[in-house]
Amino acid sequence: MRPYPRKPVGGQAIKRRINKTIERKLADLDDHLFLLEDNLRRLDEDDAHLKVIAGELRLLICFSSGTEGLLWRVAKDIGTSDEIILHVPKNVDRTQPLSVGLIFSYDPIEIPGLRDPMSIPSCHSFHTVINNHEPVFICGKGITHEYLIKAVAQQMGSAHEDEGIEHRLLELETIFVQGVKPYIPILKTDAKLTLQIGNRVLQEANSKMGFVRKSRRFSVSGDVTTQSNATENYMRDFVQSGTSIEEEGTMAFRLIHENIDWSTDNNTYVFRSLRKSSVCIKPTKHSDKRIELIIKGIFGKEFAKSYIIPECDERGLRVAISWKSPQIRICMNGQFMEPIDME
Repeated sequence: MRPYPRKPVGGQAIKRRINKTIERKLADLDDHLFLLEDNLRRLDEDDAHLKVIAGELRLLICFSSGTEGLLWRVAKDIGTSDEIILHVPKNVDRTQPLSVGLIFSYDPIEIPGLRDPMSIPSCHSFHTVINNHEPVFICGKGITHEYLIKAVAQQMGSAHEDEGIEHRLLELETIFVQGVKPYIPILKTDAKLTLQIGNRVLQEANSKMGFVRKSRRFSVSGDVTTQSNATENYMRDFVQSGTSIEEEGTMAFRLIHENIDWSTDNNTYVFRSLRKSSVCIKPTKHSDKRIELIIKGIFGKEFAKSYIIPECDERGLRVAISWKSPQIRICMNGQFMEPIDME
């Protein structure tokens, strides 16, 4: 007995498929964003991670095998905008006399703040950029982001390893821009922007239907919770053995938010609590640009301390709290705050 009836389509038999619920698609999107994020974070260790990145981008933002990318399908279901502020150069104009005989051109999109300050970014549909913008012109043809992603994923990536690669991709292998092959920074930027839009989708899903992301220890984007849209990037605990954690220990973590101005704007952000055994730390960034730490369990007490946030970059606010009775020391982005004496 067959589990599903089959019918011939185009000379082949296929199984009838049951549509996924929106909750299942959101969970799938969460998983794929995690894989993309994890391999992007490790790309500097080994460029083999680019294979996985290309495969994930193909699944998330490319039209492939007759199916639109997962990110675009879920964004449409949730009603999330894909608009983003970018520098998007114009494609090579093949009608211009200067384009005749052009061998190679490289003009990728860029995130605001990383380009000539005289260049003014504007709002673009990221979906349209992926489909239409040509960051590379080689061998007489322009290559779009979608084409490049699929070429890398299907000819030399995790989606498929072909016996050979096409001529244009081979030519790109021989070219280096600032010491790297030109398609590597293109895919890195595409991955970062895909994560930004993907996190936006999951945050709206959280606010509209209560979707909660999986809790993952090594996540750059962090969890979207019903409590806040703030995120926790990294947490590591160091506790000396033989001594109660309430009396001696260290907790280090990083606070980051998809809003790059979170540390200097006038908004309030409530971050997830950080817990190790009986010690709990709850960070909150207030509108007065101070970070408040509500600390429970150290020396068996509960108290709150507030500090002016040191200057932050894209890596966020790195906080380390160490304690040994009767003193607590707090370091933020390499700056030691005034010690807390609990006597």
